[in-house]
Amino acid sequence: MTDYGSGERCQALNGACVDAFVTAQVLAALAPASAESRVYWAISDVMARRLTGASDSWRGA
Repeated sequence: MTDYGSGERCQALNGACVDAFVTAQVLAALAPASAESRVYWAISDVMARRLTGASDSWRGA
């Protein structure tokens, strides 16, 4: 609580605290999507390698 001389108190909130909180919440919300995209790309890479290998063996390479 802060007193600005008017006799009434006013609540104050530091902007850095709000910024840190919002940043943490945004990163927490994005984390599952990031993990999901890494899994997607890993699976895509494995499938592409398998398909390339299958086409090479089909051609007799």
